[in-house]
Amino acid sequence: MVFSSLFFIFAFLPATLILYYSLGKQLRNIVLLTASLFFYAWGEPVYVLLMCSSIMINYCIGTLLVRDDASRQKRKFFLIISLVFNLGCLAYFKYFGMIINTIAPIGGWNLNAGTPALPIGISFYTFQILSYVIDVYRGKIRPQKSLILFALYITMFPQLVAGPIVNYGDIESQLADRSINFKNFTPECSDSCVVWRKSTSCQ
Repeated sequence: MVFSSLFFIFAFLPATLILYYSLGKQLRNIVLLTASLFFYAWGEPVYVLLMCSSIMINYCIGTLLVRDDASRQKRKFFLIISLVFNLGCLAYFKYFGMIINTIAPIGGWNLNAGTPALPIGISFYTFQILSYVIDVYRGKIRPQKSLILFALYITMFPQLVAGPIVNYGDIESQLADRSINFKNFTPECSDSCVVWRKSTSCQ
């Protein structure tokens, strides 16, 4: 789904806004998360499972990094797991076919590996997840306790497929509580301020 499509403008966005405001404050994050997953699944019905798996794995790693019994070696081990998993997935979809097709002639192998379809937005959400895990490891932020809020941070549809990469620490307080007004909804606002800005104007 693209932002300029008729379905997004006249169906998806109005329905999301209506549900967001009509279901009450307690359900707004559920609405946004559901809408974001639907938005991604519209173009990537299979790869949404990959994104959800990445969210679950890194949510658990973020929690494990701050356990009282987590030694320095364990924390490094958990960080390495996150790096290997996330960068491994990214490298597979971006470079697997190219690597196999380059190595095969050198080894005399008769291989012709096709390039896997590249999941939309995988670079953006992978590096956003890594920025979160690394910041938790460095002690810059505390891990998010709510899986729903962590998933919302990763999947938020205004920036999911085209960025920008948002640091968790910059929007942590706005995940749980935020205010939105008409002024923030104007075209002058940028960087998805309609969702993440608490102030009455973009700065």
